[in-house]
Amino acid sequence: MAWSNDSIHNDLILCGRLVRSLAHSVRGDLAVIQNDLTYLSGIIPPEEIERSKKRCTQASATLKKLSLLADHDSTRACASGELLELFGIQSRERHFMSGTVRVDLASIRGWLEIIGELIGPWKASAPLHDNKTTCLLIELTSPSLHDGSVEYTTWHAFAAAERGERYVLEGCLADLVMRSYGWSVYLRNNRSHVLSAIRVPVSEGVQLCER
Repeated sequence: MAWSNDSIHNDLILCGRLVRSLAHSVRGDLAVIQNDLTYLSGIIPPEEIERSKKRCTQASATLKKLSLLADHDSTRACASGELLELFGIQSRERHFMSGTVRVDLASIRGWLEIIGELIGPWKASAPLHDNKTTCLLIELTSPSLHDGSVEYTTWHAFAAAERGERYVLEGCLADLVMRSYGWSVYLRNNRSHVLSAIRVPVSEGVQLCER
């Protein structure tokens, strides 16, 4: 594969299979617990089981995040402009890049939701480059999370330091999705805002088709 390392891609497929098995097992147990809670809510005051219901909802949300990896081996080549569109970058800013990238659009949509959880509401831009550039740079900016100036090269390191251990899962998923495509990220919290610079390898002359 021209866009990513084969071993990384194969590792991600293995992770996907592990996730499918884990999700299948946990969802079954979770459904039983939720049914029991529904029954109990008609017998005891609802507020007494509210915490348990909330935890079940959180567990379901976690499984949904993990599903990002389940079918990640289904990818295709897409126009770089199509990728930028997912980031909300205006069409007038996309004309400079006409190459293709390797991407699974469904995974990227879910991945963008996870990024939103990691850095909060963000604005995206794509600094202009020459048409011959082989790397697309996407910048995300969001309000600063802490009063400090720190740099990171992975989402999970950023999550552990800036958001706490509860968000490390999101960071790891974000890193796995990016690594499978051969993407990289540089994050900087510079007191006023968080800057996330995502570098996406671009290729020319690739047929746009399902893989």
